[in-house]
Amino acid sequence: MVRRLLPEFSAFLASGRFDGIGYQSTALSRTAWREWPREQAEAIEDFLDTWWRETLADPEPVYDVSAVWELCVESHGSLAPVLDVWAAAPRGGTEDRHLGDWVAYSELTASAG
Repeated sequence: MVRRLLPEFSAFLASGRFDGIGYQSTALSRTAWREWPREQAEAIEDFLDTWWRETLADPEPVYDVSAVWELCVESHGSLAPVLDVWAAAPRGGTEDRHLGDWVAYSELTASAG
Protein backbone atom coordinates (compact mmCIF):
# COMPACT_ATOMS: atom_id res chain seq x y z
CA MET A 1 0.00 0.00 0.00
CA VAL A 2 2.83 2.40 0.84
CA ARG A 3 4.33 1.98 -2.62
CA ARG A 4 1.06 2.98 -4.25
CA LEU A 5 0.56 6.06 -2.08
CA LEU A 6 4.16 7.19 -1.84
CA PRO A 7 4.41 9.27 -5.04
CA GLU A 8 1.35 11.35 -4.17
CA PHE A 9 2.28 11.62 -0.51
CA SER A 10 5.84 12.69 -1.34
CA ALA A 11 4.53 15.52 -3.53
CA PHE A 12 2.05 16.50 -0.80
CA LEU A 13 4.81 16.43 1.83
CA ALA A 14 7.36 18.38 -0.19
CA SER A 15 4.79 21.07 -1.03
CA GLY A 16 4.38 21.95 2.64
CA ARG A 17 0.76 20.87 2.86
CA PHE A 18 1.25 18.11 5.46
CA ASP A 19 0.31 19.42 8.89
CA GLY A 20 1.49 16.32 10.73
CA ILE A 21 5.21 16.59 10.06
CA GLY A 22 7.19 16.31 13.24
CA TYR A 23 4.36 14.65 15.14
CA GLN A 24 4.39 11.12 13.84
CA SER A 25 6.66 8.61 12.27
CA THR A 26 6.17 7.79 8.63
CA ALA A 27 4.96 4.51 7.20
CA LEU A 28 8.04 4.60 5.00
CA SER A 29 10.32 4.13 7.99
CA ARG A 30 8.41 0.95 8.89
CA THR A 31 8.90 -0.67 5.50
CA ALA A 32 11.89 -2.43 4.05
CA TRP A 33 12.02 0.06 1.17
CA ARG A 34 15.70 -0.61 0.50
CA GLU A 35 14.65 -4.14 -0.47
CA TRP A 36 12.11 -2.90 -3.03
CA PRO A 37 13.02 -3.01 -6.72
CA ARG A 38 16.17 -0.97 -7.34
CA GLU A 39 14.44 1.81 -9.29
CA GLN A 40 11.90 2.33 -6.51
CA ALA A 41 14.49 2.30 -3.72
CA GLU A 42 16.68 4.75 -5.65
CA ALA A 43 13.71 7.05 -6.22
CA ILE A 44 12.98 7.15 -2.49
CA GLU A 45 16.62 7.82 -1.65
CA ASP A 46 16.78 10.56 -4.29
CA PHE A 47 13.60 12.17 -2.96
CA LEU A 48 14.85 12.19 0.64
CA ASP A 49 18.26 13.59 -0.32
CA THR A 50 16.83 16.22 -2.66
CA TRP A 51 14.17 17.30 -0.18
CA TRP A 52 16.77 17.56 2.59
CA ARG A 53 19.20 19.47 0.35
CA GLU A 54 16.48 21.92 -0.75
CA THR A 55 15.27 22.39 2.83
CA LEU A 56 18.80 23.30 3.93
CA ALA A 57 19.31 25.71 1.04
CA ASP A 58 16.00 27.52 1.62
CA PRO A 59 16.31 30.53 3.97
CA GLU A 60 12.65 30.03 4.97
CA PRO A 61 11.84 26.33 4.40
CA VAL A 62 8.20 25.27 4.54
CA TYR A 63 8.97 22.93 7.44
CA ASP A 64 11.33 23.41 10.35
CA VAL A 65 14.75 21.95 9.57
CA SER A 66 14.60 19.75 12.68
CA ALA A 67 11.32 18.15 11.49
CA VAL A 68 12.72 17.37 8.03
CA TRP A 69 15.94 16.11 9.66
CA GLU A 70 14.01 13.70 11.87
CA LEU A 71 11.85 12.42 9.04
CA CYS A 72 14.83 11.89 6.71
CA VAL A 73 16.95 10.18 9.38
CA GLU A 74 14.03 7.96 10.36
CA SER A 75 13.23 7.10 6.74
CA HIS A 76 16.87 6.38 5.88
CA GLY A 77 17.31 4.44 9.11
CA SER A 78 20.69 6.13 9.46
CA LEU A 79 22.30 9.47 10.22
CA ALA A 80 25.00 9.07 7.57
CA PRO A 81 23.06 9.97 4.39
CA VAL A 82 21.56 13.06 6.03
CA LEU A 83 24.86 14.21 7.48
CA ASP A 84 26.60 13.60 4.14
CA VAL A 85 24.24 16.03 2.41
CA TRP A 86 24.85 18.64 5.11
CA ALA A 87 28.62 18.11 4.98
CA ALA A 88 28.65 18.61 1.20
CA ALA A 89 26.84 21.96 1.42
CA PRO A 90 28.83 25.15 0.81
CA ARG A 91 30.31 26.77 3.92
CA GLY A 92 29.03 30.08 5.22
CA GLY A 93 25.61 29.97 3.63
CA THR A 94 22.06 29.23 4.58
CA GLU A 95 22.96 25.65 5.38
CA ASP A 96 25.38 26.80 8.10
CA ARG A 97 22.75 29.11 9.59
CA HIS A 98 20.31 26.21 9.74
CA LEU A 99 23.01 24.06 11.35
CA GLY A 100 23.56 26.69 14.05
CA ASP A 101 19.82 26.97 14.67
CA TRP A 102 19.47 23.20 14.80
CA VAL A 103 22.36 22.81 17.26
CA ALA A 104 20.89 25.54 19.49
CA TYR A 105 17.47 23.86 19.33
CA SER A 106 18.99 20.45 20.13
CA GLU A 107 20.87 21.84 23.12
CA LEU A 108 17.73 23.59 24.37
CA THR A 109 15.57 20.47 24.10
CA ALA A 110 18.28 18.31 25.67
CA SER A 111 18.57 20.61 28.68
CA ALA A 112 14.78 20.81 29.06
CA GLY A 113 14.40 17.00 29.06
